[in-house]
This record gives sequence, C-alpha cells and structure tokens, in this order.
Amino acid sequence: APKISINISPKFSNKGVGGALLRELIQRSRTSDIKFLTAEILKTNLNSFHFFLKNNFKLENVETRVLNGEKSDVSVLSLKLSD
Repeated sequence: APKISINISPKFSNKGVGGALLRELIQRSRTSDIKFLTAEILKTNLNSFHFFLKNNFKLENVETRVLNGEKSDVSVLSLKLSD
C-alpha cells in the first residue's frame, strides 16, 4: 500500500499548513477511489495524534513495534473515505 508522511516545519506549525495538506490528500484519495487512509503515529507524538483526531481519524489500536532497535508504541488511526 502507498505510504505518505506529513512533516511540518515548526515555523509553520499551527498555521493551517498541515490541515491544508491533509484536506488535499483526502480529496485526491476520494477521486482516486481509495477507500480509507491510515495514520501511524508514535504514541509520544501527542500533537500529531490530536491533529488526526481533529481531522476525523479514529483510533483503531496501539501496536508495539521495533523502531531503530527500540520498542515503541504506535497509535494506528484510520479515516473511512467511502462505503
């Protein structure tokens, strides 16, 4: 499955840039017949977690993964785009 990462420079944080990028991604995904989007976020990244919740993503589960040789909890959120 295709993957994308949205990283916003701190100087553009809380200025609507991330929301605009996500809205564009959602719109293009719908016109490409993509059924859902999934976000995987380190559990410690509360700003990103709340950003996706604010944009109608729902928490599916929390998984423990090995990242860079260390165990980390990852929150998995999803957004259903169509039936």
